[in-house]
Amino acid sequence: MKILHDKKGGVDQYLGALFAMLALIALFVALSAGMKAVNEYNTLNDFGSELAVTAGNAGCCSGDRVEARYNELVKATGLKPDVEYSAEYVDSSKRTVQYGGTITIKLSCDAKISALGISASVPLHITKTVESQQYWK
Repeated sequence: MKILHDKKGGVDQYLGALFAMLALIALFVALSAGMKAVNEYNTLNDFGSELAVTAGNAGCCSGDRVEARYNELVKATGLKPDVEYSAEYVDSSKRTVQYGGTITIKLSCDAKISALGISASVPLHITKTVESQQYWK
């Protein structure tokens, strides 16, 4: 019994502190890598909002205005998401949507996160809806 009572645990305290520090460092690395994915998600969300406003104002899902805005957003954000439009078209060849009709825009891309030489791809998806602001005769 005397052996357990006299043991001060000096080495055990240092090992405990070392493991706690390593755990905190690992947590910091994981959080910093995850923040990049969160930042790209927010950027993709803003990208979708801006593209939805343009598509709604133009009243169509293609054409010069929508494609020009997409290219501007790609240049500004560095993201190049896949875009899928769905709506009830007045003219399916021009992809025009009647005033008040709903345009749904789905954007998707992969965020690359990496930490300590380990890289992973995280799929990001955003869906935006907007009403057409154009009346087509």
